[in-house]
Amino acid sequence: MLVAVLVLGERPGRPGLVGKLRREHRREVLLVCPLSPLACLLVLFALRLAPVSLVAPARELSIVLGSLAGWLLLGGGTLVGGRAVLCSCCSGSRRPHSHETVLPMDVLSSRVLVHPRDPDVTKAFYRDTLGLAVYREFPGGTVFFLGGGFLEVVGEGRTGATPDMALWLQVRDVAAAVAELRAKGVEPVKGPQREPWGLDEAWISDPDGTRIVLVEIPSNHPLRVDVRSQ
Repeated sequence: MLVAVLVLGERPGRPGLVGKLRREHRREVLLVCPLSPLACLLVLFALRLAPVSLVAPARELSIVLGSLAGWLLLGGGTLVGGRAVLCSCCSGSRRPHSHETVLPMDVLSSRVLVHPRDPDVTKAFYRDTLGLAVYREFPGGTVFFLGGGFLEVVGEGRTGATPDMALWLQVRDVAAAVAELRAKGVEPVKGPQREPWGLDEAWISDPDGTRIVLVEIPSNHPLRVDVRSQ
């Protein structure tokens, strides 16, 4: 399958990637293309000479030996299917060669981890006071929906909050959000106000002292400008 993609076409959604790999690894591609079907023919020929009970283990062993040989010859890694595959024992020390294609890391999801001093109190604050919807629960932790990401309240913390870290939550109406929280007994650390950078912000804190910044983006703020029209 990999050989067919490298020789015949591009990977869907990644135009130019296969062509680039083909140009940078022309020798490897030309070598693998004839050897891959030849290996299948050799297996079929071996089945005519020996029972399956002998041929099948020999074939599996050849895959292991071939992988080991490839690792030794290529210095610990190669490109497989457009992804860099490195041996775990040397991936920390080996740098990719200049001719290799290094692709960016794919970030599939993200979340903020909070380790509270009192898990029950902190979970109740985010669930009942802030009204965050629960994404999932598991023994020792709860994951909440948090806009485009997640907030995971898990375990127990010892050091407490730090002023160097804050949660930034965008709301539709910061004044209304603060009024609603006041009705639930939450007094803001700093009331709603227009900041020098043009955002309307208010500060509150969770039971552990973690600062939470409630943000409303005014309609004329640059963050609301559709950059596609520029």
